[in-house]
Amino acid sequence: MKTTLVILGNGFDLDLGLKTSYIDFWNSRKDIIKNTYWKKFGNYDNYLPPLATSIDQVIYTWGDLEEILREYASPETKLENQALDIFRHIDVLNKVNINEEYFRIIKQEIINYLKEQQCQNINEHSLAAQCLQQWGSSKDELNIFNFNYTDINEYAKKFNINRNFEVNYIHGNLKNKNIILGVGDAQLYEGYGFVLKKVQGAKISPIEEAILKAKKVIFFGVSFGFNDFQYFKEFFLAIKEGKLKTSIDIYTKDEHSANDIFQRLSAIASQKEIYS
Repeated sequence: MKTTLVILGNGFDLDLGLKTSYIDFWNSRKDIIKNTYWKKFGNYDNYLPPLATSIDQVIYTWGDLEEILREYASPETKLENQALDIFRHIDVLNKVNINEEYFRIIKQEIINYLKEQQCQNINEHSLAAQCLQQWGSSKDELNIFNFNYTDINEYAKKFNINRNFEVNYIHGNLKNKNIILGVGDAQLYEGYGFVLKKVQGAKISPIEEAILKAKKVIFFGVSFGFNDFQYFKEFFLAIKEGKLKTSIDIYTKDEHSANDIFQRLSAIASQKEIYS
């Protein structure tokens, strides 16, 4: 039975020195995405689909991108002005095909970009690198869940780590050329099922069961944002209620990140809902 559960978020790759943040991706690939779309549909007046307007905002994280997709594709998202809301409804329904193609192009460029990043030199003095080497030499059994698309075994090769890590990829991975981006169960406009994770091949993750059985849990670079925290909510509630005595290590970027996570977890202790 695996005794240590390791959960990796984007902060792990960032600590290795890789530019895997959403904003780095978008700044690097924004023009390529536009040009690929224009090439397919014809460069008439530099027209882009309505979805592009929503995505082309000042958003910084992958969670922000998924939230934008949910807001755009869901009729539950209401605008302040009823007339604008009706206009948006018509616009969304009339542009399904081109929005889907734009979404497909974004996913492909995410794969292309992260493949390049995965090949870059990594910071061997980083905490993430030190942890990777420690895990490689450890005799403990590891159960690794990775929210990233990148492959930590590719990083391990750079350190000549002989251990082959068994990794559960929550959102797909580059190796299989299948990444999952979008929303969980939600009410969507007709035709927008392509943004649903289950439609893209997402399966029920064993992480929620595994984390309740682990003797030790290591979180590295996990933001505990809306989309990810649902996997851990039952676990932290069980900790709060004294049902579990699991050892927990949480690695964060800085004090600000640590305080942000602490506030979210403290909400459970005060019996408040963190996320509705």
